[in-house]
Amino acid sequence: PEGAAMYNHVIQYALSL
Repeated sequence: PEGAAMYNHVIQYALSL
């Protein structure tokens, strides 16, 4: 789902912090 892709993007952003 596209929503899951956006959520994964947010997760990767958090991990990058």
